[in-house]
Amino acid sequence: MEQSPVKSHPLRGLPTLLKRGHCAPAVMETIVKARGQDPIGLVKLVGGMPGGIGNTGNECGGIASPLVLLGLDSGPDDTRDGLPLAIVRGRNLMRRFAERHDTLLCREIRSPKARLFPCIKAILDAPGIHAEAAADALPDSGSEEQREAQRLLIRGFGARGFHCSRAVLDGLPAIAASFPELRKGMATFLGGTACAGLTCSALVSGIMVLGRRLTEIENSVPRVLRMIVLFKTGGDAFADKINAFNATMNLGHRLADWFAGEFGSLQCREITGTDFSSLDGVRRFLDQRIAVCEGIPGKVASRVEQILGAVQPV
Repeated sequence: MEQSPVKSHPLRGLPTLLKRGHCAPAVMETIVKARGQDPIGLVKLVGGMPGGIGNTGNECGGIASPLVLLGLDSGPDDTRDGLPLAIVRGRNLMRRFAERHDTLLCREIRSPKARLFPCIKAILDAPGIHAEAAADALPDSGSEEQREAQRLLIRGFGARGFHCSRAVLDGLPAIAASFPELRKGMATFLGGTACAGLTCSALVSGIMVLGRRLTEIENSVPRVLRMIVLFKTGGDAFADKINAFNATMNLGHRLADWFAGEFGSLQCREITGTDFSSLDGVRRFLDQRIAVCEGIPGKVASRVEQILGAVQPV
């Protein structure tokens, strides 16, 4: 069922950030608590996403958690202009975020010259941007050709019964049954994050599974402040024992390292060789390249299963 967007003051998330210390968990908890709901399960679901999805520097956690919520809040038949509503709102969210922060990427937000305060700003802005995107009823400002390319891509995936991120769950049926929120939460992770060709959605799915199964939740302001000092002074702020979220984030990074070695890149557009904003590009992909994508989720699921088998779930 679709949730009404909850607006909040930008500083509302600061106490949570000071207790948790990481972007995606803090944003998720701030939004879900504002709804009057228990956030713990969803915070665990994004426990591996800090640092730009498994500390890869890719999409900011200020995008990742809202994208999960947009998926959870949309029904299977919710569409706008021939596109799934979760994708429409996800792209609107990404556009709004990029307009305010000049990028979608963690590595560019936490640049070497000014990496702490831009992160904090992105985290505190994220709930408000989510509320705005969740209220959107129209597609983003892209061209009609871009929207038609997205429609063709979605139809092509549907005709083959394929969904990049959810296909990973097909290889992990026990986990899918134990955590049904995973499947809905992955709705926007298709075609490299809302059909944008960014981080491969199968990799995102694997990191979300690791998070939901393994995340421990940090709850200490002094420990978070220690992590910040290490971050600013060049220490190992992301060592497993420094923050409770770090271990899962680092497992996500290990999965990403394996993924890059296996498939040559973390980026959907590079793996597929496709620009999903181009009709001709999407046509070529559906005719010639989609089989490449269909072979990825099963391998990710197997790798996730290996990692889970070597680590004791909490």
